[in-house]
Amino acid sequence: MRRLYAIPLGTVEVDVSKFMAWEPERGERYAGPVAGFLIQTDDGKNVLVEYAKATPERSFAQDWDLPGLRYTLLDGDQELLPGIELLVTPGHAPGHQSVVVRGLPNTGTVILSSDAAHSHIEFEEERRDPNQDAETVEKMLASIRRLKRIRDAEGATLLLNHDADHWSTGYRLLPEYYD
Repeated sequence: MRRLYAIPLGTVEVDVSKFMAWEPERGERYAGPVAGFLIQTDDGKNVLVEYAKATPERSFAQDWDLPGLRYTLLDGDQELLPGIELLVTPGHAPGHQSVVVRGLPNTGTVILSSDAAHSHIEFEEERRDPNQDAETVEKMLASIRRLKRIRDAEGATLLLNHDADHWSTGYRLLPEYYD
């Protein structure tokens, strides 16, 4: 049976004026969750969604680079496996990708937006960093709008990686799962 697990990995605390100036209502400091996601397919494959291999200075190899595991770096829109699609969603970070998981029997479609937006406020209201250049802002807004179109067309569940409010009140966290 296909399942999606949201795995809490800790929190990251940031200075709102430097990292989320577009959400001043957060106060001076914001502690947002950090998560990994595990997708178990119908045929027993496990797909771990992380950026550890691309950021060895932040993600220590002894935590993820284990014998027997095989990692494949991907770029561009593509179907990874049936029902698991990678989408290019640049803006917040160059080369950023989101994952769309379809065919969960009880949940339907789930969008793992990663860092396409930090929070539902940023996502829904399309708030952006006032210090970003116009090209980056346009890419970010286009990515958010693309994910909104999928969410709205498919009635999808949207998971934002750093939204503390929604993580604590509405997301299914390990050991719970989306199925």
